[in-house]
Amino acid sequence: IGGSLIKVVYFSRRPGVAGGRLNFARFETSHIDACIEFLQTLIAESKSSDANGRPLQISATGGGAHKYHQLLLDRLNIDAHKEDEMECIITGIHFFIEHIPNEVFMLSEQGEMRFEETPKDRFPFLLVNIGSGVSLIKVTGPHEYERISGTSVGG
Repeated sequence: IGGSLIKVVYFSRRPGVAGGRLNFARFETSHIDACIEFLQTLIAESKSSDANGRPLQISATGGGAHKYHQLLLDRLNIDAHKEDEMECIITGIHFFIEHIPNEVFMLSEQGEMRFEETPKDRFPFLLVNIGSGVSLIKVTGPHEYERISGTSVGG
């Protein structure tokens, strides 16, 4: 839940079909009520289609995870787990590197884009995270990273 946008990612599956799909939606943070209504619909659909009765979990990152925690609890009756944003981004990048072919690329010094199935030398790499601000993160290992620069002006 960012300063200007709420990004929602949810997993869905079709009955009788292995695997599933990641779905993406976004809402302006100023329209959080529309986002909550969307989540209420997803929750209702999930409860009606999940015969296993597994508890539903919502995770949230960013400053809004703290700012809107009580609102989410009151309106959705679900305690949203607050997660560290950079840790989640880096974990997601590792997932893409390991499991999704041609999703991650490298730039040569000449500016040439090169895709590798599974890069041999994964570290270090530079993560440029653009949101309401920009952060440049040097990642040296699966859980080792530091913010080396950035700005409060974003994209």
